[in-house]
Amino acid sequence: MPWAATAKTALLLAAGGEFAFIVVGLAVAKDIVASDTGAIVLAITALSMAMIPLLDLIGKHIGERFAEPQEPRPALTELPPQEGVEAIIVGCGRVGRLVSEMLTLHDIKHILIESDPAAVTRCRQKGLPVYFGDATNAQFLKRCGIILAKGVVVTINKPSVVEKIITTVRALREKILIVARVRDAEHARILYKLGVSDAVPETIEASLQVTEATLVGLGVPTGPVIASI
Repeated sequence: MPWAATAKTALLLAAGGEFAFIVVGLAVAKDIVASDTGAIVLAITALSMAMIPLLDLIGKHIGERFAEPQEPRPALTELPPQEGVEAIIVGCGRVGRLVSEMLTLHDIKHILIESDPAAVTRCRQKGLPVYFGDATNAQFLKRCGIILAKGVVVTINKPSVVEKIITTVRALREKILIVARVRDAEHARILYKLGVSDAVPETIEASLQVTEATLVGLGVPTGPVIASI
């Protein structure tokens, strides 16, 4: 069992429980335990139960302090390529994966950016070129090849984060293609003011619309795009 879980479990089990009130109460009633002794035991039990939240925090602190350092997962430490990337997809959820699939079909070199470590690991296992990082960080975007890329596709479903990403990308590249998934028309208006090229509302076919807008914006002829979608 990990150190954190061991320490927390030990401290939480040290506290008394409701069953003590029943047992001690019966013992006092049957004259097995003196009433004064029973009162002290019940007071200690009640105090220990009141301290459970504090014991939980102490256990967590002890576990984190003495836990053995874990080696970072390779998928989270690998750096993205700085050159040769035509498109950057932010998010490797359902929409992001479909956009990646279509870009691969049309031989457009791309990478995906994801801030969720578990999602990065899952997508890497599926063979996707996904890298762990923060798409609102200008330096990280530069490391991903934003300066030479032709387009950025934002597929995540977090409006405030999407706005930060678009603002950061537009500050780095004034004329780069930016296609974004949006929640509704009002959010689309906000993103257009921030400089998004295409804002695609969330519908059943949202991922296909995002893909179509991206491929056409990257220079793929409309005919082949429609045929593949």
